[in-house]
This record gives sequence, structure tokens and C-alpha cells, in this order.
Amino acid sequence: MEKRMSWTREDAREFDRRMIEEMGIPGVVLMENAGRSAADWILAHLDRLDLQQGGRVAVLCGRGNNGGDGYVVARHLALGGLDVVIGEVGGLGSMSEDCAVFQGVCSRMGLELVALSGAEASVAALGEVGLLVDGVLGVGFRPPLRGDCADLLMEVAAACSQWRASIIALDCPSGLDVDTGILSEGGLRADVSLTFVAEKAGFSAEGAAAALGEVVVLPIGAPTPAAGRSTSPERYPPRG
Repeated sequence: MEKRMSWTREDAREFDRRMIEEMGIPGVVLMENAGRSAADWILAHLDRLDLQQGGRVAVLCGRGNNGGDGYVVARHLALGGLDVVIGEVGGLGSMSEDCAVFQGVCSRMGLELVALSGAEASVAALGEVGLLVDGVLGVGFRPPLRGDCADLLMEVAAACSQWRASIIALDCPSGLDVDTGILSEGGLRADVSLTFVAEKAGFSAEGAAAALGEVVVLPIGAPTPAAGRSTSPERYPPRG
């Protein structure tokens, strides 16, 4: 049986670093490719997600690179004919540089943006949706969840249950430690996790499947190690 790749948090970070610094692929290109892969998967599976063309989708975007992936997904889902609302988590002031690029694109496109930070913020402002895409916290998350974020994610989970909306996580569900597979209290449980390049080490941990749902590995347009061989990014030859 072919061995599946499995990366730690640091493996994933090192892979990104080497793709950017040694392969010369800009971070925004990797982000665009990841988000486009996820959006293409969603658009190809509307029937199984019980969505119609024009169906309403919420994409939750944090301030880091996982949020940047979310903004790319939102743009492509809108271009694919879905009614998209973007829930912005954590404010705009401390976004990663690449995330800010795609937030700006979505803003200039006129996509619906809803702030989900602050005492007055409410998930109800998203309106009822048939699908929620979780781009809040990615592989860089280390527990525990902070109070405001945990409260928001619990509100999201309750709303999705009420709406009977599926939850799709980008790379991993928000609140999951990808090294241990432990979901922090208040973390989201996904129906499908669209993870990039390789499964993460904690995905095989006992209990992780209940948070991950179905796991689908998607490419991001970068060379990857061969399945069944060492998965460490150290397999890539040094520059020069």
C-alpha cells in the first residue's frame, strides 16, 4: 500500500519557505493556487454539498495566510456563480502582507464583507447560508483558543447546525493542533477538510477524524515529495 505523506507544522512552514526563497514562487502565487484549488473542488461538488448555482456561501477569513486562502476562495466562488459573503475575523490592522493583498481584491470587487470582531459583531449578520468555508486559523495555530475567538467559533457552529450548513475547512479546522490532532475547546468540526500538499501529522491521531470529517489533499502548484518517500522538506536539494 502506498504510504501517505504526513507533515508537522514545521514541515509545512519549511516547505513554504523553500518554495518562496529557493524555487522563487512568490507567496501570493502559492496562496492564489491554494485558494483556487479549494474553490475548484467546492464548485465541482455542489451537488454533494446540497448547493445550487447562486446558493449563499459564507467564507470566514482570519488575518493570517489561512485567511488569505479564504479571500481567494471567496473570489473564485463568486466568479463561479455563488452568492458569497465574507466574514472578517480579527480586524484588518494586523493582517499578513499576502492576506491583505487578497482582502483588497475582494473589497474592490464589491464582495459583501461583514466584520466579525468586536462586542457588537454577530454571525447572524452573515445571513443564512448553505455552506460555510473556514479560513480563520490554519496550521500555525497553537492551543489554546483565546476567549473571543472560541466564542465566535462556537456561535458559528451553532448557526451552521441551525441552518443545516456544511462546514469546509481550509488546511485544517480552526482550533485543531495539526501536530497532535487535538481540537481545542470551542474549535470547529468540519464536514470536509481541504488540506494543502500533504496531510498533517495529527490527522491520524485518535479522535482527530471527528473534527476533520473527510480529508482531501489538494495541490498548490509547487513540486512536492513523492508519495511513499520521506516527507521532510529537507529532501529538496539546497540552492546552487
